[in-house]
Amino acid sequence: RQLTPHYFGGMSYERLEEPQGLQWPCPNEEHPGTAVMHRRSWRGEEDRFARGIGQFSTVDYRPLATEKPTEEYPFILTTARKLYHYHTRSMTAKVEGLNELLNEERMQINPNDAKKLGISANDLVSVTSARGSIETLVAITDQVPEGIVCMSFHFAESPANILANPAICSMSVVSELKVSTVKLEKIEEKAGVGR
Repeated sequence: RQLTPHYFGGMSYERLEEPQGLQWPCPNEEHPGTAVMHRRSWRGEEDRFARGIGQFSTVDYRPLATEKPTEEYPFILTTARKLYHYHTRSMTAKVEGLNELLNEERMQINPNDAKKLGISANDLVSVTSARGSIETLVAITDQVPEGIVCMSFHFAESPANILANPAICSMSVVSELKVSTVKLEKIEEKAGVGR
């Protein structure tokens, strides 16, 4: 109630236990609760959205300053999450069962790209962008299209985000972490990666 009074300020255990319950937002003790969201604003303004639903506004598409593949950096790296881990594994790494399912990063690459580069499953590769270089193992899959490689950012041993494009979208103020150009090089010796 104290942290978000405009949503929960009028909610108390006593009011919540009433047979009809209480729907948020409920900004003060006199407020009846909000049966239908967006019919009125949380400030109580009358029929601010006459349609009874939220107002969505369109904006014109403006392409970002996305990196494009070049001769030096011919692949696009995109980052993703893996089912068994969350963010940097600060909690999930402590769960033995999850680590048994997935305990190291494997960069996904299309079979055709892997063949062109002479890369096989479980090979160790260097992934390099204009911002840095990391080492990781390879998984070959047709789940990624040609020209794209995919890694999670969960594993400190293969920190994909150091390769990421830091460009910021001026409208959303979100960084463009999903499109970064990289080059790949097979590392002959598999030692040196904490396995």
